[in-house]
Amino acid sequence: MVYHSFEDADLPKVNPNESLETISEYHLLSLFPVEKFHIRAEKDRDKGIDFHIELKKELASGGWRYTNYQCAIQLKSTNTIQQSDDGSFGFQLFTSNINYLLNNPMPAYYIFYHHPTKAFFYENVKN
Repeated sequence: MVYHSFEDADLPKVNPNESLETISEYHLLSLFPVEKFHIRAEKDRDKGIDFHIELKKELASGGWRYTNYQCAIQLKSTNTIQQSDDGSFGFQLFTSNINYLLNNPMPAYYIFYHHPTKAFFYENVKN
């Protein structure tokens, strides 16, 4: 079948949340210089960890080494923030996701991306 316009075709709709996730990932990854950090995206069957970030160490003799100092990241994105009177804000998290991150032996962080301001906020999952 030939369509004369995209409106005529029954094509999948863009999910705005997926676009926001992609935008937040690009902005987050740009904050970590490739020379100093190794980032592993967890795209295969994401259960609550979006990235593992490993610190690299520059050697006095030149070059870099992997350190195995890592943390797990759960990235959340939003277009709106409901700020409290004390300046804090809330974001709904599921207990199962918090427990999943707490079961990880390495440090884990939630990173929140507020799209209108392009601001990141982070918190250790233990808090």
